[in-house]
Amino acid sequence: MSNPSTAEAVSGDEVSGRLQPVADFKRGIVSMSDLRVGSVLTGRVDNTTLFGAFVDIGVGRAGLIHKSNITLDKLPVSQRRRSLVLGPGERVEVRVLNIDVQRGRIGLDLIRVLQ
Repeated sequence: MSNPSTAEAVSGDEVSGRLQPVADFKRGIVSMSDLRVGSVLTGRVDNTTLFGAFVDIGVGRAGLIHKSNITLDKLPVSQRRRSLVLGPGERVEVRVLNIDVQRGRIGLDLIRVLQ
């Protein structure tokens, strides 16, 4: 591990036996109660919708990057002309904007797409 604040993980694909990289999650952040507004995390896009992208950040609940927080200046040049800016499986760096534990919602801001 190159950075002691993140854990690198690899999971096995049971059908093909191939190893697939998974997102690097922060150690010590394993549930919504561990999150803090302003925290910077890495995650992997789970799903995209008309209103934004859901990102797995390792807390058992996907956070939402609202489409208003996905701006061209935060994207690599190669992705700026795609109709679907973020796609499932892409690694991203995000900042926690808000946490609603009762409703199970996490609001995220896109910092950048990781290569």
